[in-house]
Amino acid sequence: MGDTRHGIAIEVARLQGDISAALSRLEGLPEQNPRYEAAFNDVIAASSTLLAYETEIPAKLQEPHRKASKKVMQWASWAHLGGAGLLALAPLTGWISWWWLVVAAIQAAVGFLVTGLDPKTGDHYNLRFSAGALTLVTILRGHSEPV
Repeated sequence: MGDTRHGIAIEVARLQGDISAALSRLEGLPEQNPRYEAAFNDVIAASSTLLAYETEIPAKLQEPHRKASKKVMQWASWAHLGGAGLLALAPLTGWISWWWLVVAAIQAAVGFLVTGLDPKTGDHYNLRFSAGALTLVTILRGHSEPV
């Protein structure tokens, strides 16, 4: 996270330097000078670049957290798929009825859906908690099966 903040600070400083350089080229030029319009456009372009970069900063700051949420979701989905596989095998042993295969199929479908999710910047915290709840339900459901 510190590296991300440091990189952002360096980039903002560079973009601010671009604005300062464009302003220095504009300084002292009369408006009637043929180079004035080009220098003024350079100031506007450099300012626009800085503003565009600043709108990306929240997403850049959230990126490490979003990646962690994605990893949590993937582990939860693999645990859920494993639970579905074990549930699908349980009727072979005679421990539970074959109707539990319907539950195993639904559980596997949910696991596959969660595996393919890529959390967006603002939503990843909710999905992380959902993945944790999904894992908890899988574990609790596995321990509540009749023997």
